[in-house]
Amino acid sequence: MKTNYTNYKAEQLLEDDFFINSILHPTEETELFWEIQVTDGIIDKEEMMTAIYFLRSMQVRKRRMSSSELSEVWERIENTNRMSISHKAKPLYKLIIAASFALLIASSIFYVWERNKENNELFMIAQSIKPDSVVSDVQLVLANNEYISINNKKIDIQYDQKGNIHINDKKLKQENSATPQKEKDVALLHKINQLIVPKGRRSTLTFSDGTVLWVNSGSRVVYPEQFEAKQREIYIDGEAYLQVSPDKSRPFIVKTNKIDIKVLGTTFNITAYEEDDRQAVALVEGSVEIISDKKKLAALTPNDLFQYKNGQINIEQTDITQYISWVEGWYIFESEQLPSILDRLSRYYGKEIKYHKKEIEMIRCSGKLDLKDDLNKVLDALINTAPIRYATDKNVYSVSYRQE
Repeated sequence: MKTNYTNYKAEQLLEDDFFINSILHPTEETELFWEIQVTDGIIDKEEMMTAIYFLRSMQVRKRRMSSSELSEVWERIENTNRMSISHKAKPLYKLIIAASFALLIASSIFYVWERNKENNELFMIAQSIKPDSVVSDVQLVLANNEYISINNKKIDIQYDQKGNIHINDKKLKQENSATPQKEKDVALLHKINQLIVPKGRRSTLTFSDGTVLWVNSGSRVVYPEQFEAKQREIYIDGEAYLQVSPDKSRPFIVKTNKIDIKVLGTTFNITAYEEDDRQAVALVEGSVEIISDKKKLAALTPNDLFQYKNGQINIEQTDITQYISWVEGWYIFESEQLPSILDRLSRYYGKEIKYHKKEIEMIRCSGKLDLKDDLNKVLDALINTAPIRYATDKNVYSVSYRQE
C-alpha cells in the first residue's frame, strides 16, 4: 500500500495498482483510506474523480479483465503483427498502442469533465454506469452492485428515514451502509444506487426526505444512498414527474446530460431522454431554475413549459395537464405530430412501432388516449382522429398513411 499520495494526479493514480484494485474491488478499509486522502487534502478530489471515471469507463460488464485475459490480448496483437514488427520493436509497439488508447479515453473524459465541471461527480458516475444490456423487468441496482429485478405490475420503491428500502411495502434486507456526513463527498463515489425502468414499465420512487418520483417508461434514475448535507442531487435519463419535498437548507437538483433543474420544493415534469434531441420541463407549482454549463437559462413559474433543443430555448405558458397526464394513465395531446405520438406510445408500451416519417410527419392530432388500454385499442382510437392504418406481425406494429 502506498503511504504518501501527496498531490498525486489522475494519471499517477491510474498507474498505481493499489488505487486501481481499490476502485474496481472496494472494501470498507480501502474506501476509508481514500476518503481520508481527500478529506485531509492529500489528493485533490477532482483528480481522483477523473481517475475513477476513467476506470469505470474501461470496465466491461462491470468486471475487470484478469491477468491471463490481458496477456491473451497482447499475445494476439503481437501474433498479428509479428511479420511486420521486429522483436526489438515490440515493447515500443506495445507502448504506442497503450499510449494511443489512453489518449483516446482521456480525451473523452476531458470532454465530459469540461462540459460540466461544477458538481459533476454524479453526472460522470451516471455516464459510467449505464446498463450494457436491455432489461425487461424494473431493476434496482444498489451500490454494492446487487441487482434486484422487480416484475410486479405495480412497483413502489420507498426509502425510509433510516435508509431502509421498501419495495411494495416489503422491507428489503440489506447491509447497513450508512456513512458519517463528513465522509459523504468521497463516499459518493461508492454509494450510488440506480433505478432502471425499461420500456413498457413504470415505477414510483420515494426518497427519505419525502420527495416522490413517478418514473416513466425507458427511464433511468441515478442517486446517492443518502443525500448530502448541502444539497440533494439526482440524475435522470428519461421522463419523471417529481413532487419535491421543501428544504430551504438543501436545494434539490435534477441533472440531465444537457441541463440542471434547481428547486427548493416544487412539482414538475422533466422529459430528458438522452437519445432525444429535445428536453422539456413543465412546471406545475412552485418555481425552478434551469442551468446549463454554469449559466442560468431560465426561471420558471407555474404553467411554464421550457423546451431545450439544439441549444435553442423556448418558454411558453400552456396547459400543463397534457404533460403530466401520463401519471394518471392518460395521454393528452394537442396538435402534436403523429411521429411524436407513435414514438411515445412505443416507449410507453415497450412495443416496436414502425412508420415512414416522410409519409406521416405532416399529420397532426389532438385527443385523449387511455393508456390503461392495450396498444391495439389505443391505435384503434388513434385511427379515428388520423388518416392511418396499422398492421401487426410478431408483436411489431407497422403504421402507414391511409388514403381517404
